[in-house]
Amino acid sequence: MPIMPGRKVSCLPDAVLAEKLGLSMREFQRYRAQGLVSVSIEDNQGSSRVTCGLGNRVWEGTVERGVLIAEEVRYLRGVKAQSGSQGSGDNIRHSKKGNNRT
Repeated sequence: MPIMPGRKVSCLPDAVLAEKLGLSMREFQRYRAQGLVSVSIEDNQGSSRVTCGLGNRVWEGTVERGVLIAEEVRYLRGVKAQSGSQGSGDNIRHSKKGNNRT
């Protein structure tokens, strides 16, 4: 996917983000081009927090030096499916921590 001017590039490849949302690479790229997938990156001291959402699925991961060290998946309930939606609906969380290599 080409880099758009002013667009911040994720510290994880699109293939990893697609897998985390349960999508094929082709689906991920199509949904992202349609504005249905949102990706945001917060840089902290030596690590990055990546948030990727599609509809009611929100995946969050912490990356240090290119290594995914912690991740969490949330399924938002009571929230209309829209890009980047992280409303006040009930959350179902699934967490995994450890040295997951990408």
